[in-house]
Amino acid sequence: MSCTYKYPTGYKIKKAFWTKNPVKGKEPPDLSEDPEYSQRLQYLGDKQQNCTIRLNHVTQKDSHMYYFRFITNKSDGKWVGHPGVSLNVTGDFHE
Repeated sequence: MSCTYKYPTGYKIKKAFWTKNPVKGKEPPDLSEDPEYSQRLQYLGDKQQNCTIRLNHVTQKDSHMYYFRFITNKSDGKWVGHPGVSLNVTGDFHE
């Protein structure tokens, strides 16, 4: 999934990651640390403006809304990309 982002001048990116189904008031989890995704999700972006990822071996269980999240060095510098990306997997996966 291709992705780009921007942030204010003077901020430095500390962490950049993808998440799914964020809950308001709770810090969203990093999918690369989730056992269901850690071996299949590859972050191809950088900590500048590119937030592209690759998700391999997708199944219907991967059908979700996905969101890019980044945290900066400033206390007010946390953002989630809305509206997010909808992934809809149909059919069966065969190797």
